[in-house]
Amino acid sequence: MYEISKHQFSRTRSKCAKVINGIVAEQYKILWDYGEELKRTNTGSTVQIEGSGHTFKRLYICIGACKEGFKAGCRPVVGLDGCFLKSAEGGQLLAAIGIDGENYMFPLAWAVVNAENKTNRQWFIELLVHDIGMHNPRAWTFISDKQKSLVDSISQYCEGAKHRCCARHLYSNFTLAHKGLALKNLFWTAARATTVPEWKSVMNELIDISEEAFNWFLEKPPSQCTRSHFEEHSRCDILLNNLCEAKSEARYLKADYAGNHKFEISSRDGLRWSVDLTLHACACRKWQLTGIPCPHAILGMLSSDIGIYEYIDTWYSKETYLKCYFPVIHPMSGPELWPELGKHPLNQPQKRKRAGRP
Repeated sequence: MYEISKHQFSRTRSKCAKVINGIVAEQYKILWDYGEELKRTNTGSTVQIEGSGHTFKRLYICIGACKEGFKAGCRPVVGLDGCFLKSAEGGQLLAAIGIDGENYMFPLAWAVVNAENKTNRQWFIELLVHDIGMHNPRAWTFISDKQKSLVDSISQYCEGAKHRCCARHLYSNFTLAHKGLALKNLFWTAARATTVPEWKSVMNELIDISEEAFNWFLEKPPSQCTRSHFEEHSRCDILLNNLCEAKSEARYLKADYAGNHKFEISSRDGLRWSVDLTLHACACRKWQLTGIPCPHAILGMLSSDIGIYEYIDTWYSKETYLKCYFPVIHPMSGPELWPELGKHPLNQPQKRKRAGRP
């Protein structure tokens, strides 16, 4: 077996590092040209590249097809997130996604910034708001983790927009101090509750088990972390039940027709819900939150031989779905065919040492 000395290994690693870093440095030099070529081949794209002097500072991209598809077929809901880049230069990747008719992620815009700070986040939000054409912020909903700088930026540039916290991030914070299966189940039951009385009932159970966990919830605005306080206009609760499961639940309910397309639905344990097919509404609020008839509404329809699919919101139609993906992201040629290559070269950012243990 071939053996390599520590000295040889160190030299080889050093050479590899120089090759890799050299390639990265060359990419920064033609970054401006890449942006111009992207805008030329994909009309309507937003590409903004900024430097500090001649050194790269930040980059924002929203491809024209993504912008057009989002406006044509996605809900007024935007997910925001960020992650640290593991390259030698460090920095952070910021991303914005939409929600299509199938509740899948739709790529919208992204940015690479030299540091995670309030200024860069505000810059990203401001460009994003312009690209999505936000004329009425009150009709929009943003979903993100609980980073204060991000929340402040949304409040500043999207005054009146609704803000939801990612339940996964919230649960990660919650479980740091409040462990156990019972508390876990109550957390998710509270997050999924669709009516205020249902949410309050869970809160009463929670305080009996752990007053500390209850107080943790009280510090969070309900409008950000439980469906029971979500607005209904977005027709998106993210945690969507499919239609087959709704039909399955309807088997255990009883429907009484009241007239004018209204029903009273009752369960075996005496619970009751009012359903109004004309308003596309049920007292449980699941229909209003998702745009898909809940089990109570479905039972009413089935009992009167009324078609179900005509009551599903247009967000879920084939026509709306195709509008998202009709625009085309056009291909680009290689750098050797770009005009004026290297006209505005940028330098590679200095290496950043991240805080904490490597």
